[in-house]
Amino acid sequence: HNDACPDNFMICTRKLKAWDFGWGRFGQALVDGVYARLHFPSCWCVNRLPAGLVEDMESAYRKRLSQAIPEANSTLYDKVLVEASAQLVVGSLAQGLHEEADPHGISTLRQRFLLRCELFAQATQRFEHMQATGALFREIATKSRELWGEEELDMPLYPAFRR
Repeated sequence: HNDACPDNFMICTRKLKAWDFGWGRFGQALVDGVYARLHFPSCWCVNRLPAGLVEDMESAYRKRLSQAIPEANSTLYDKVLVEASAQLVVGSLAQGLHEEADPHGISTLRQRFLLRCELFAQATQRFEHMQATGALFREIATKSRELWGEEELDMPLYPAFRR
């Protein structure tokens, strides 16, 4: 699908159906699988998800994918997960380079940029793959925070998860 945002799917007779294919195209299968890890990078309604929820979503995706692609149960899956994350992070680099911090949807472009860089860096450490690239993105995020020096750079939780 390549645009696996929550508002591009609907529940019909107890099944989840994709309905918006405006950005859809053939591509790396795990791009959809890492959308939750990077908090829906193409979506207008980006906020932060609780960590446990991301793990549950990825586990469900991996379980379903392994029914058709048994290799999804191997350690190769973890490496490809990091590589798919890299594809999405690199593809969104320009969004963080705007000088203004105007909101885009319910978060700013800078918040989105920093969140993705940091989440990608965490994935490279967790799965021990592309760690030098992850360190570079962590450094980019750190330097960007210092340069921008704004208070509202941390991405808030989605409203449904706030208490």
